[in-house]
Amino acid sequence: MTPLPMKAQTGSSVWSTHPARLWRRRFAVIIVLFLAVCSIVMAGPVGTASAAPPGKVVDTSHRHTPVILVHGFQPRQVPSLSPALAFSNPLGFKIPGAWTPELVTKWNETYGGGNTWNALIKFFKEKGYNDQELIVFNYDTSQPNFDTAQKLFNVIVNVYDSFGAQKVDLVTHSMGALPARLALASLAYSKTPRVENFVSLAGPNHGTDTAKLCPYPSCRDMERNSNFLRLLAALNKNLGITDGTETPGPVHYYTFHSAEAVDSSGRSVGSCDKVVRDGVQLRGAINFELPCSPGGSSWRGLNWPFVGDHLNIVNSPGVFQEIYNLLNPN
Repeated sequence: MTPLPMKAQTGSSVWSTHPARLWRRRFAVIIVLFLAVCSIVMAGPVGTASAAPPGKVVDTSHRHTPVILVHGFQPRQVPSLSPALAFSNPLGFKIPGAWTPELVTKWNETYGGGNTWNALIKFFKEKGYNDQELIVFNYDTSQPNFDTAQKLFNVIVNVYDSFGAQKVDLVTHSMGALPARLALASLAYSKTPRVENFVSLAGPNHGTDTAKLCPYPSCRDMERNSNFLRLLAALNKNLGITDGTETPGPVHYYTFHSAEAVDSSGRSVGSCDKVVRDGVQLRGAINFELPCSPGGSSWRGLNWPFVGDHLNIVNSPGVFQEIYNLLNPN
């Protein structure tokens, strides 16, 4: 696939090492025109990650492009949500039981943080990847995705510089797509592109109604038409993308979403993914639709009837094989 032409304009990233006032000046027009209700508060200028320090041996032994794995939202503080979940929700499904501390512990043991990627890592190692080529990016999923994007940007640059990699690949699940997309928009300003492929598994790329069940800043970013999603659209516009696509930079974009389930009469009963029901696809990306999983509410021996295939997508050998093929076309 021919990569999109890079439309670099100015600066090395959205987060420059200049004082914050210069950043605000650079994007004042964007904020006024596209984010009238968005207030972006920066704690201070954030520099880009530095290259390998003098004297450090750069590892060039890798055989594959390093893959950075970005997990989605983790309910580490979910017990505090139990009272709110007793009320009806706008999504049309009932959440069984309460989020007890025991349930959250069990969730995190099997799915939380980097554990999201255990099955994929095992699959990729069997294909010849080594530990240094599979980097799990862990982060506080309650914080704003803007802050997470800054940290991910630095990780991308560090991996690129320290490992002597030609490029890196990004594979994301669920909310992890949002900070990754902002980091990619920032990298599109760079003279040296660093990411070859971006994969979004069940990402809320256009928002999801389930975000309303969560009180954290990161969840506000996942709501439809959120300030964060408007920021992404504004940055694409500023990069000179006028054809309606959402894929900045010379990067290959891929998304995976679940198909709709049908009842015995053939009538659609909604997506098999009960968390991100639609809006995964990106204009300008290659978008894959996955068939519903048999017994789609079960994952690693646990029963999560209210998430459906949202978890199965990160435990499917078929999905892993497709991702492997996309990242290793030759």
